[in-house]
Amino acid sequence: MDGTHFTVYRLDTGEVVSVQAMAFAPEHRQLYLDAALVPWGGDAHGILEAYADPARHYVAVLGGVPRVEDRPDLVVSLDTAEIAADGVDAATLTGLPDPCTVVIDADDPTVETTVTEVGGGGFVVTASDPGTYAVEVRRFPFLPFRVEITAAPP
Repeated sequence: MDGTHFTVYRLDTGEVVSVQAMAFAPEHRQLYLDAALVPWGGDAHGILEAYADPARHYVAVLGGVPRVEDRPDLVVSLDTAEIAADGVDAATLTGLPDPCTVVIDADDPTVETTVTEVGGGGFVVTASDPGTYAVEVRRFPFLPFRVEITAAPP
């Protein structure tokens, strides 16, 4: 019996959707790999005999050959991490990929988490309620950028 890790990934983005270990008779290798794609849809997904951590890796196809790569850091600038909780004072994120998703989550469970699709490379954060806000910028294949912004009582 042979054993290997295999990674199922999206063909359009390289996003890792499943990583499994498999043992099989050598003559059945391709049958097992083909069967592993069935639940995901073979037209939209590929499979690679390699281990990948979905939180740290993606599959890049370079020269027609898929391989596991580290997800790059997302470089974003923040002008300030402290603002007044007056709904006017603001912290500005710049250098955002276009488009991306910005998620803002307050430490207060009564304040709703907001998810905003952003274009244009920048985003302004304001707050009416005092507290610490976790701000996360997401754009695959980059690793999420996370920062905390404190909104102090005016």
